[in-house]
Amino acid sequence: GVAARVRNKEKAEVKITSCIENNVLKISVYDNGIGIDDETVQKLMNGSETETERIGFANVRKRLRYHYGDDLKVDIDSAENEYTNVIISIKNHKIS
Repeated sequence: GVAARVRNKEKAEVKITSCIENNVLKISVYDNGIGIDDETVQKLMNGSETETERIGFANVRKRLRYHYGDDLKVDIDSAENEYTNVIISIKNHKIS
């Protein structure tokens, strides 16, 4: 991903943003790395991706699902050779 851009001396970006809209906490993790092809995105979203380099995504999603249950939604927006944006949405989030 982003490491490939750094190796090629290109400007690498990782942006993490968050906001709360209508009691939904949205966290976005964006990078301008090599992106993810559509087939792999689908495998990641349905849990069938088994590549060891993508185990982190499955692990994080599993832990978030355990904690937030049905209030959790995870989306991936990606374009090969351009970017990846992972959006985590948690419903019914209230600021304490």
